[in-house]
Amino acid sequence: MEKQYLSQFLSVFFALSDAATLETEQLDERWVKYHTNNLKRCSDEAYKLNTIPRSSTLLDDVIKEVESNFYKYPESRETYLKQILRSFYDISIYLNISIPKEYIEMNGSVWLKIGNTRYSPRHAYCHNLLERYCRWEEPGLNYEDANMSESYIIHCHSIFDSFWLWIDEMCIDFDIDLIKIQEQIGLTTYIRDRMSLKCNNYKIPEKENDDKHNKDIKFPKELDTDRAKKYFQKAIEAKLMIQTNTGYKWLFGATKGKVRLAYFTEKVFCPNRTDSYPETALNSIFGVSRLQSALTQMHDAKKPQKWKDDIDCIFKD
Repeated sequence: MEKQYLSQFLSVFFALSDAATLETEQLDERWVKYHTNNLKRCSDEAYKLNTIPRSSTLLDDVIKEVESNFYKYPESRETYLKQILRSFYDISIYLNISIPKEYIEMNGSVWLKIGNTRYSPRHAYCHNLLERYCRWEEPGLNYEDANMSESYIIHCHSIFDSFWLWIDEMCIDFDIDLIKIQEQIGLTTYIRDRMSLKCNNYKIPEKENDDKHNKDIKFPKELDTDRAKKYFQKAIEAKLMIQTNTGYKWLFGATKGKVRLAYFTEKVFCPNRTDSYPETALNSIFGVSRLQSALTQMHDAKKPQKWKDDIDCIFKD
């Protein structure tokens, strides 16, 4: 199989550790120079790929290479996909901010915890940065103000998401379920962007649609409405939250997500702000506390809260 362009494409992401190290560690001049040189070698290509597409054909070339291999080697498509998924796994730990995770304090630093595995402060820094910039967690931030390390990480995130969305679309065209292939190797390199697939007129593979996103969670009586079921499902599809074995877990905003959860649930259960807010039941099903206080904090905020746009869009029927 041809892998020329895939290898070149992977190399664009090789400085993620360098960029995060420059932002999280105290380094002497020699190491600053070393990591900065590595970063410069990758950042130019990442910038061109993300902001001036016509100046670089690498993303198009790698997609065409994958598609060509699909046609040339039909019997090896699944094995080939597994190789690509494994190749991107370490990269995804820095960039896949949709994966369920926690931030934990350890040895005076913030670490990232995914499942039972802990990842370094470098990984936690990347997730926090991308949530702030790409999910508008801090409304005053502008991409133009980002330094070289920050810009490189942001560009890599955008390129990573674009690549995997295209690969998922290609797999659907070939009647292959990328998520099923990923499960077979026990890695989570990619979280399916269900909303973008639907917007691009791609049908979600039925098995995932049925098995993973329609679990029979019993709502408390005060939450058991058709409106709640509809918009909880839409929030899952938008990757704002996930369904668990006992209820739901809110993802959007990470450590600052409670205010966003309060806003979302108010729009579901009190769209006109005239009904009573079912705080106790919501605290229970989401495993949180004091949602009413978070709601009051949100309404008392003086500055515009741009993150609301990501929630408002799912209510536009």
